[in-house]
Amino acid sequence: AVNAETWWLMANGTYLNGSGTTSSNWSIPTNSEIECEAAGQKFLNASLPKLNTKTLGYVCVKGK
Repeated sequence: AVNAETWWLMANGTYLNGSGTTSSNWSIPTNSEIECEAAGQKFLNASLPKLNTKTLGYVCVKGK
């Protein structure tokens, strides 16, 4: 039997609000390293209102 691997997209960014900034982190499961990298690039290139694009980042981590 083949065991499916889970890759986690660990993303972060800074949200600009009325009183300053707030850092946010996301952990999103994906089905493969390729899917994770594609989702990470989509996150970096997305037009996300109020997120400071200079602070966006991600890493893909292999799960168990």
